[in-house]
Amino acid sequence: MMLIRASQPVAAQTRRGAILVLVALLLPAFLLIVGFSVDLAHIQLSRTEMRLAVDAASRASAAELSRSESLTSARTTAQLVAELNPVAGNTLSLSAGDIVFGRATPDANGKWEFSSGATPANAVRIVGARNASAIDGQVNLALGWYSNRSGIDLSTPAVAAFRLNDIGLVLDRSTSMKQSITSNPGKSYSERFCQSPFADSGWTALDSAVAIFINEIAKTAADERVSIVTFASNISNSYCGALPAATLDQPLTSSTSAMQASMEKLATSVWNGNTNIAAGIDLSHKELVGGSNARKLADKYMLVLTDGMENEGSAIEKAKEAARSRIKISTVTFGSSANQTLMKEVAAIGGGVHYHADNAAQLANVFRQFAAQTALIIQ
Repeated sequence: MMLIRASQPVAAQTRRGAILVLVALLLPAFLLIVGFSVDLAHIQLSRTEMRLAVDAASRASAAELSRSESLTSARTTAQLVAELNPVAGNTLSLSAGDIVFGRATPDANGKWEFSSGATPANAVRIVGARNASAIDGQVNLALGWYSNRSGIDLSTPAVAAFRLNDIGLVLDRSTSMKQSITSNPGKSYSERFCQSPFADSGWTALDSAVAIFINEIAKTAADERVSIVTFASNISNSYCGALPAATLDQPLTSSTSAMQASMEKLATSVWNGNTNIAAGIDLSHKELVGGSNARKLADKYMLVLTDGMENEGSAIEKAKEAARSRIKISTVTFGSSANQTLMKEVAAIGGGVHYHADNAAQLANVFRQFAAQTALIIQ
């Protein structure tokens, strides 16, 4: 018996041939899509790695600058941290030109802007680059044959900033500050001359306001150091002792407990005198610029409070001197007897704000506002 094998239909053979032709035509396109997808994922990953590396380097550099106030040390830190964060399987090497120091300041809309080379420096801008001229070259493409390119250029900038505040509180300790502000306002000076401030005095209200200020700055992430200078006039009394026109009651410190202790000591001490505002501004100026804890890269602020009329020295002239040292001076007048015209002029010279308070509640709010103004954090 003879078996005869039937041949496949002509139509089936035709379909198989057509599929082979279709595969041959689509395979290059498929490989092109695969190559593009692989390299696109590689590029996106590399961009993310570079962003993380540059962010880490800029933050570390800014932190080092705030601690050491050394541009050289901050630059070295940026380079070391960048190298610890690889990009596309290779280190990210930063040249000196990739690291620029300057200042970050808010514009009228509250947006922070970086000014290259501005001083004192409070910010660093780093540009991480992988290109033909960079130390590490381009980011290599795994399947760049599809575009006839072996690598791609990547560049990512980052800015990090810090806020260092050296703040001088310049407080009036003239005899009138010991007077009651709630009752018996007409008590004679002789009745309180050899006494510490009354419980309902202007100084007691000031003590509470300063406590609010200290509490507010303790809540922020800004790095603040505060000094306390008090002023009156250079007088002596055989019964009550003597003090110079101005005293540095608390050198610049970041210790809130030290600030509080200084104010507590003043609240229980005997002091007297007239109103030599100039002496207070001058001594605070010296501490903010030349004190052992003063920082050359810190923003300098001074808040000057008085409840009376200047009768010694020239606050205007001392304010001009402090302003030339880039100290921003704000002023507070407390009570109806204070010379608001003079203190507004002092604030204008110092580029600051003038506040007026008629009572203890308003005074507390002034110090709360001042704390908020100086504690702005750069994002």
